[in-house]
Amino acid sequence: MLLGHVSLKDEEGAEHFFQSLKLEELKKTVFTLQTADDLSFSSRVPDKFVRAIDEEKEDSTRIHYTSYDPNEVTSYEVVKDRLPPLFWVKSDTAFYRKRASLAVGYDDSLLHYNIVQNGKIRGVEQLVQLSGSSMVKRMRYLLHDDTLYTLVSYIPAAIASDKYHTEFFEQFRIHNDHSVSSILKSKAAALLESLASKDSLQFTRASEVIDLVSFEKSDLPLLHKALLGTYYDDTLSWNNARNKLVRAIEPVADSSTVDFIKTNYALLADRGGDQLAMLNVLVNYQDRYAYEALKDLFVRKPPVNPGDRYSVSYRMTDSLELTKILFPEILDLLKNEHYWDNITDYTVRLLDSGVVTREILLPQTKVLFHIADTLLTGGTLDSEEVWSWKYSSLLELFGYINSGESNQYLQRFLKGKDLYLKSLAALRLVKNGQTVDPAELTKLAADNEYRLDLYNDLKELGETSLFPAKYLTQRYFAEAELYTYASDDYSPSSMEYIGRKAG
Repeated sequence: MLLGHVSLKDEEGAEHFFQSLKLEELKKTVFTLQTADDLSFSSRVPDKFVRAIDEEKEDSTRIHYTSYDPNEVTSYEVVKDRLPPLFWVKSDTAFYRKRASLAVGYDDSLLHYNIVQNGKIRGVEQLVQLSGSSMVKRMRYLLHDDTLYTLVSYIPAAIASDKYHTEFFEQFRIHNDHSVSSILKSKAAALLESLASKDSLQFTRASEVIDLVSFEKSDLPLLHKALLGTYYDDTLSWNNARNKLVRAIEPVADSSTVDFIKTNYALLADRGGDQLAMLNVLVNYQDRYAYEALKDLFVRKPPVNPGDRYSVSYRMTDSLELTKILFPEILDLLKNEHYWDNITDYTVRLLDSGVVTREILLPQTKVLFHIADTLLTGGTLDSEEVWSWKYSSLLELFGYINSGESNQYLQRFLKGKDLYLKSLAALRLVKNGQTVDPAELTKLAADNEYRLDLYNDLKELGETSLFPAKYLTQRYFAEAELYTYASDDYSPSSMEYIGRKAG
């Protein structure tokens, strides 16, 4: 309570107001049995279940009901999520765990997680302490046929589990309940059949689900056969159905997967991108037998027309010991226009880790120099849209070779327009004890994006004396720091120096 003006503090009215205040006892709402309008469930709640019809216009697979207690200012919610027809899980235990984890925020705390029983249906309940709040989120999950029922209420932590608030959760019943949900039955055959459909709706339903389900080893014959199929979105270069299929095979792959690919690889000779998908299955299997097959197929019979999907899995170097199996023979692919940049990446990883030595590069120097000549004289690096990071490993290899000729190529990259490649060339030349034109270092130091990295890299090499003196000032370093800080999404188009404040 608050008195509005100090001049009124001695008047009788104000005193009467304060003295007359009486706190009424909080009314308890009587819970009654209420049934949803679609007759699918019932429970004891403070008022009838109100259906959020507007939400269904945005998501037809979800039905949301709420019963509101005005005395407690508490809502009791039931969310019905109809699961995709082709979706399944191995067990309800794993499914519940995954769903429940999604409801715990980064700074929230899981207070408890228990198995519960509502009628014939086994479910789970969790209590989540909300970060920075005295409230908790009490939730219960129940699977029935193809629908997940989620019960939710936000309640003060001190009374979250008392008898009054528990009634909604304990008395909840699904009509015509039964103990086995349809999502516990594998639909692998139906899913893969729909994935191969030319009907866009069937295909989309399958494509949206394949990343959400887990296959068994018994499904391998179906999954292997699916590698030979064609798919509605094969023209996409990223996250298409075939890529999802590759990921689906990975957890269950075994030696039979390798044998299948060895036997059928040649059948896709006119579908290079699909051959690459097969090779990626071998890469992801992370097994010596798989990498020996990879060496035979990829190194000796690389896909000749990979299209847009020319990259081999980024996981090629997850195990450097397995990657080493491919060397030195894989270096022959430096002659291949589709794969040479991938090969330079793998080779640098192995060199940096000491798994291989620079000697493996020496038979390939002419090929590497030819690649560099093509880049430097062919106009590729002059394009405004050039992805110069693709060529960084090539420069690293020249640094490892460290011959008169390889260092001359680094000098040519140093003189180029691209600042990223200029910076790589400069540092490799410094490491190799070569002379670096101060004018080129000045171009790097003058750029806000490269100034700090250049200084830090030279410092690491013990060569800070090479850093251009003009830019070795607090002002220019602060400007570069601010530029970096402001460049999360887009780089600042301009920056203005407004002065220095004396300390």
